[in-house]
Amino acid sequence: MNNKFFVMPLTLLLIACAGDDKAAQIGAAPAPETTTPATVPEAAPELSEEEALIARAQAPLLEGLGDHTHPISSDVPGVQRYFDQGMVMAAGFNHAEAVRAFQAAQRLDPDCAMCYWGEALATGPNINVTSKGKAIMLAEDRMSAHAAAQRALELSASGVTERERDYIKAQVTRYNGDPDTDRDALDLAYADAMRTLANKYP
Repeated sequence: MNNKFFVMPLTLLLIACAGDDKAAQIGAAPAPETTTPATVPEAAPELSEEEALIARAQAPLLEGLGDHTHPISSDVPGVQRYFDQGMVMAAGFNHAEAVRAFQAAQRLDPDCAMCYWGEALATGPNINVTSKGKAIMLAEDRMSAHAAAQRALELSASGVTERERDYIKAQVTRYNGDPDTDRDALDLAYADAMRTLANKYP
């Protein structure tokens, strides 16, 4: 038997089978895609009441400062704590930390007149910053203190006690918004205003 006549039918058979397999693949449904399950992010831990307060105020609440308090006209939670912290820091000559505490109180209660009074108080001249024996202020501090005192005065039109209003009016005499003027007259005016205040509220 001639081998070439045997090989030819076998070759045709293999080609036909291959064509059938290809047709079957074309008509078959596509294989399902493999997907990776989405990773669910872990929920952030819930903040405590104090942690949430600190986050809103953007300043820490310090421990170990004693129990001094100077009640002010604000019923917003946390404002009194930050205000008292500012007063203690100012009394301890940590004026930068005092300003930060008063500004934190302002964030919690933007209508708190005494919170702006506190900022003006803590920003003012003090005996730790002197030149040639005189307490001095940087120009930007004079401007920011004046702005804080004026804001306190605006807010004191309502919602404050008479005593708070008197405190604010006395603080206003300390700044004029002009960093180029000599401070002597302003310091004397503030001293006179505080003397009157001390006599009224001994």
